[in-house]
Amino acid sequence: MPVHHQADKILRFRQGASQANPVLEKKRTKKPKLHPSVRRRRLIWLVSMVVFVGWACIQMIIQQFQIWDQQEQLTLKQEELVVVQKETIGLKEAIQKLKSEDYLLELAHRLGYSKPGEQNYIIEGN
Repeated sequence: MPVHHQADKILRFRQGASQANPVLEKKRTKKPKLHPSVRRRRLIWLVSMVVFVGWACIQMIIQQFQIWDQQEQLTLKQEELVVVQKETIGLKEAIQKLKSEDYLLELAHRLGYSKPGEQNYIIEGN
């Protein structure tokens, strides 16, 4: 359908929607600019979300390092516990020996004590 423009006195044909240029079609359907308060609210929301996510990531990293330190301390304490348990077992065995009369007599002889009528001979070993 011919359209006549008065400004340039040229006869032009109107293009249908199927023949329209996609680039020109995008330019025609521009989104209207947002109100400044809406843009400001969106920017504040975006900044606050970035700050929150950054803080959360930093906290996770800090907590992971704390977990590693505590695991290391736990390992050391477990090793200490094994040593103390072995020492406890040794002390319990020593207590059982001290309850034995034969062992007490042996200790007394080592310290130079003897029963009446006995003589102690000190044999010096290598």
